[in-house]
Amino acid sequence: MNLSKFTVKRPIFTIMAILIIIFLGFISFGDLGLDLLPDLEFPIVAVLTDYEGAAPEEIESMVTRPIEDVIGTVDGLEGISSVSSSDQSMVMAEFSFGTDMDFAMLDVREQIDLVRGLLPDDASDPIVVGFDPEMLPMVTLGVSGDLGILALTEWVEDMIVPRLERLEGVATVDVVGGLTREIQVNVDQDKLNSYGLTLSNLVETLQGENIRMPGGSVRDGQIEMLTRTTGEFDSVAEINSLKLNEVGLELSEVAEVVDGESDTSQYTRINGVEGIGLSIQRESGANTVIVSQRIREEIEEIQANLSDDMNISYVYDEADFIIEAIGDLGLNAALGALMAILVLYVFLRNIKTTIIIGLAIPISVVATFVLMYFADLTFNLMTLGGIALGIGMLVDNAIVVIENIYRMRQEGSGAMLAATEGSGEVASAIIASTLTTAAVFLPIVYIEGIASELFSELAMTVAFALFASLLVALSLIPMLASKLLNGVLAEKDKINLLATTGVKIKNLYGSLIGAALNHRFLVVFIVVIFFSLSLFLVPFIGAEFIPPMDEGEIIVEIELPVGTRLSETNKIALDVEEKVAEIPEVETVYSTVGAAGQAALLGLGGSSNQANVEVSLISSTDRDRTTIDIIREIQQQTSGIPRADISVIDMAADFGGIAGGSPVEVRIQGPELAVLEELSEQLADLVAGVSGTMNVETSFEESRPEVVVRVDQDKSSQLGIPTAAIANTVNTGLDGTVASLYRSEGNEYDIRVRLAETGRENITDLERLRIATPEAGLIELQEVAEIEIVAGPVQINRENQQRTGTVSSDLDGRDLGAVAEDIEAKLSGFNIPEGYLVNITGEAEEMEEAFADLSYAFILAVVLIYMIMAAQFESLIHPFAIMFSVPLAVIGAIGGLFITGHRLSVIAFIGAIMLVGIVVNNAIVFVDYVNILRNNGQEKREALINAGMVRLRPIAMTALTTMLAMLPMAMGLGEGAEVQAPMAVVVVGGLLSSTFLTLVFLPVVYSLLDGLAESIKGLISR
Repeated sequence: MNLSKFTVKRPIFTIMAILIIIFLGFISFGDLGLDLLPDLEFPIVAVLTDYEGAAPEEIESMVTRPIEDVIGTVDGLEGISSVSSSDQSMVMAEFSFGTDMDFAMLDVREQIDLVRGLLPDDASDPIVVGFDPEMLPMVTLGVSGDLGILALTEWVEDMIVPRLERLEGVATVDVVGGLTREIQVNVDQDKLNSYGLTLSNLVETLQGENIRMPGGSVRDGQIEMLTRTTGEFDSVAEINSLKLNEVGLELSEVAEVVDGESDTSQYTRINGVEGIGLSIQRESGANTVIVSQRIREEIEEIQANLSDDMNISYVYDEADFIIEAIGDLGLNAALGALMAILVLYVFLRNIKTTIIIGLAIPISVVATFVLMYFADLTFNLMTLGGIALGIGMLVDNAIVVIENIYRMRQEGSGAMLAATEGSGEVASAIIASTLTTAAVFLPIVYIEGIASELFSELAMTVAFALFASLLVALSLIPMLASKLLNGVLAEKDKINLLATTGVKIKNLYGSLIGAALNHRFLVVFIVVIFFSLSLFLVPFIGAEFIPPMDEGEIIVEIELPVGTRLSETNKIALDVEEKVAEIPEVETVYSTVGAAGQAALLGLGGSSNQANVEVSLISSTDRDRTTIDIIREIQQQTSGIPRADISVIDMAADFGGIAGGSPVEVRIQGPELAVLEELSEQLADLVAGVSGTMNVETSFEESRPEVVVRVDQDKSSQLGIPTAAIANTVNTGLDGTVASLYRSEGNEYDIRVRLAETGRENITDLERLRIATPEAGLIELQEVAEIEIVAGPVQINRENQQRTGTVSSDLDGRDLGAVAEDIEAKLSGFNIPEGYLVNITGEAEEMEEAFADLSYAFILAVVLIYMIMAAQFESLIHPFAIMFSVPLAVIGAIGGLFITGHRLSVIAFIGAIMLVGIVVNNAIVFVDYVNILRNNGQEKREALINAGMVRLRPIAMTALTTMLAMLPMAMGLGEGAEVQAPMAVVVVGGLLSSTFLTLVFLPVVYSLLDGLAESIKGLISR
C-alpha cells in the first residue's frame, strides 16, 4: 500500500498517529538518563591475593605465576598482566570488549578454585573482582571548620557520612585525611624494666583488666537469664591508676597515658585550609546527574544548620561538567536546526512549505526519544552528538518530497495529485538514501574495542532519527502539503528576485554540465589533482586516539625521595599550593599529602613521600586559556623546587579515563629484573629526548630504605624465647599494639601501647629495646638479632606471563601519531639484548588497533552502500558512478581537519564512516532522476543536463541544511565540544567538497561509465 496516498486520504488518522508519537516521546524524554559517556563495561577481571611477610620474588613464584597459569586457559582471554609486590599479588585478566563479564568472572573463579591448594598455607584466599570505572569518585567534598581536626573528623563521620551513604545511588563515602581519637600509653622502657616488667606484660595486663565477656545463662525460678561479666575502664583516669603488680604499681608510674589522637598519616587541605575530604562513589548503573542532585540537596540541608565557622565545599562534581556539556550540545543542536530552517525559507520562499519541512525536525527528534528509551540508551555526548549530527539530515527526505510536490504544483497539478504523485516519484530515492546512510553503521557489529563501545550508541541514535525522518517524509509531509499547498504558486515566483536569481543559477549550472561533458577527461584530471593534494596533507594533520576534553581538572603529583618524612612532604605541597593558587583561572585547590595518583583519587592511603594536588579551573567558557596552557604554567612554576619529582597531568586527557594507559608507553619484556631496570632507564632517556614528551617515568620505583631485624635463631632458642615473641616486642615498641578498647558514649577507641617517642627515635633505641627471656632475664635486642638497613623490595610487573618494565610519557604539544613514529624510529637503532623484547603500547597501540578496525568498517560500509544502490537501480554501473562521490568527500574531510587544526582520531574516523552514507544521497537523487528522464525518452546528455537543473535546488538545500546544522558543533562551542568537533568538521568539509564537485563530476563519470557499459554490451552482442 502507498503510504503517502493513505495518509493524504486519512489526515485525522495521520495527525493522531503523530500526536501519539509526540506524547510517548515526551514521556520517554523524562525517563532517559543523563551521563557524560555511554555505559562502558571494561572487560578486566582482577585477582587479589595477600601473603604477608613475603618478598616480591616469593610472591611472583609462589602466588602470581600459578594464578597466571590457570587463568591463561579461560576462554576469550586477550591478555594477562600482574603486579607482585611485597605482601600482595594482583593478576589482571583482560578480555575482548563485548564479553559477558558475569560469565568471564565465573570462569576465572572456577579456575582459581583449581589452584587454591597449590598456594602457600599462609596466603589469603584469592579475591576475584571486576574493574569498574565507577570506582573513581563522582563527587569530592571538602569540609573545614574551627573544631579542630579530631573533632571535625568525628563530626563528619557521625553527621555527614551516614546521611550521604543512605542516599539512593550512593555506594560508598570515604573520609580522606582527618584524625581519630586514641588512648596512647607511652611507656618509659627504663622505668618499666626497673620493676621487672616488659611491654608484653603491660599489654597482657591491659587486656586482662578491661574485659566484657558473656558468661552463659543462669536460672532464677522459672526465668532463665543471660550472664555477662564486665570489668571495663570508665575513664582515662582509671587507666592511669591501673595496678600492674601485687605491690600496687600504677600504670602512671611507668607510662604516660594520653587521651589524644592517632598519628597523622595524611594532611588534607581545601584552598589552603586544613580539613577533611569526602570521596563519594556511585553505585554501578546509577545515573551520575541524578545521584549528584540528591547529594546536593542533602548537603544544602546539612549546611542550613551549620554555624558560620563550618564550611562544606565542592572540590569536584562530575555532574557539573556533564550538565554543561550536554546543555551546550543541545543548544548547538537547536541552533543548527534554526539555521537549517532558515536555509529552507531562503530557498523555498514560502512560509507554508518551510513550516511543513520544519516540522520534520522536532517530530523526528521526539520519535527518536521513544526508540532510545526502548533501546535503554541515555542522553550522553555520543547519543546527543548523534542527534545533533542528524539534525540537518532529518529534513533531507522532507526537502526532496516537498520540493517535488512544490514543483508539480507550480507546473499546474492539483494539491492532492501533487502530494501523492510527487512523493511517490521520489519515494524510492529517499528510501535508498536513508538505507545507505543507515547502512554505514552496520559494520559496527564487526569491530571491537573502545571505538565500538562509543560508536554503537551514536550509530543507533542516528539510525533511529533517520528512519523516523523517513516515516515523517512519506506520511506527514504529503498530508500537510495536500492541505496547505492548495493556492496558486506559479505566479508568485515570477516577481520574486530570489526566484529570478535561482533560475539564472539553474541555467548557468545546465551550461556548466554541458561544458563538463564536452571536456570530460579534463574534468577527471582536475579532480584527480585535488584528491592527490588532499592526500599530501595527511602527514601534516597528525593523529591521536580520542580528542581530550577541556574539563579544567588538573592533577599535580608530587614525589620526594623514598623515606622522606610526611612533614617534609607537607612543606613542599604547601609551596606548590601557593604557586598554583596565584593562577587567575584556578577555582579550587584540594591537596592530599601522604597519597598520590589513583590512591588519592580513590581516597586511599599512600606513602609519606607523596602528595597529590587537585586543581579545578573555572569553566572553559569563562577563561581565555586552555587547560594545557595552565598545565605548562604550573610546570614552569614548580620546576625549580629541589628534590621533588613533580608531574602535572590533565585528568581529561584520556577522555574520562577510558584510553589505554598513558599516551605513550614503551614496554620491555625479559627474564632478569636488573637488566629490565637498566633498559628502562636507557629507554626513558630515549623517550625524554623525543620532542613532545613530558612526565617520562619508568615502572621501576626507587628502592625504599628498610630496617631489617634478622633474629639469630640459635641464640634465641638457647635463651628460650621464640622468634614470634621478638617480632611482637619490636612491633609493640615502635608501631604500638592495640591492647584493648576504651568505650565511651557508644563509641570505641583504641588503647595503644608503645614506647615513648624518646625511646624510639633512632636505630640505637631499637638496638636497646629489651626483651624478656626465661633464661637470662631482660636482654637487649642486639644480643639476639642483627639490625641492618637494606634496600626495600620493589614490585615485579608481568605482561602475558613475562617480566615487564614500562616507560610511560604524557604528550606536550605534539600529536600522538608523530611522537609514536619518532620513538619507533629511535627504537630501530636501540641495542636490545637477546631474549628481550621492546614495543610501544598504551594509547598508541589502542589507536593503531582502533584505526585498523575502523578502516575495516569503512570498507564494509562502502561495499554495503554499493550493494544497496545496485539493488535499487538494478544496475552495476550507475551505483559505481555514485560511489565516486566518496573520494570527492575525502578532499574536503582532510582539508577541513587541516584548516581547523583537528587531528585524525577515532572520532574523526567515525565521522568519515558517516560521511560515506551521507555524500551518496545527493548523487542518488541525481542519478535516480536521470534514469527517470531517460526512461521517458530523453537522450543521455539531455537527461543529465535536465536532471541537474531540476535536482540542483533539492541537492543544494539538503547539503546546506546538513552542513549548517552541524556548523555549531564543528566550531567546538561549549563544554565537551572538543570531542564532537572533529566528527562534525569531517562531515561538513566532506559534504562541502563532495556537493560542489559532484555537481560537475558526477554527470561526467555517469557519461563515461554508461558509455563504457554500452561499448562492452556492443562487443558482447557481436
